[in-house]
Amino acid sequence: DTQSTVRLIFISQSAPAIKKRLQRLKGAEGKSLEELVSVATCVYHTRENIQETKLVRMLAALVNAGNRNEKQGGWRGPPKWQPKMEKGGAPSRANDMCNYCKQLGHWKRECPNRRTGRQPRRPDRPQQQMA
Repeated sequence: DTQSTVRLIFISQSAPAIKKRLQRLKGAEGKSLEELVSVATCVYHTRENIQETKLVRMLAALVNAGNRNEKQGGWRGPPKWQPKMEKGGAPSRANDMCNYCKQLGHWKRECPNRRTGRQPRRPDRPQQQMA
C-alpha cells in the first residue's frame, strides 16, 4: 500500500513532460519505483538534448545571419572611378578620359594598357592535307 502511494506521489509531483510520459505508461501503478525513475531520467535527458539542439540551431542561425551581413555589405554606391551623373542623365566625363582604363590624357583607342594588334586565331586542330 505504501509503495503505491509513493508511486502516485512521484508521478503527481514530477515535471509536466515526465508526468505525461509516466501517465501514458501502461500499468504504471504496477511498475516498481526504480522503473518509474529510469523512465523519468530517460525523459529528462531527452528533454535536455532537445533543448540543447534548439539552442545550437539558434546560435548557428545567429552566426550565419552575422556572416551573411558581413559578406553582402549592402549597397555602397557607385564605384569611385565612376563620375557622378548630371541633370541630363549622362555621366560627366572629361573629354580626354580613357573609357578603358579611366585615366586622363588619352582615349580608348590610344590606351597603353590595351592590347593593340589582334592575333590571328589559331585553328583548334591541324588541317588535314588531302592526298
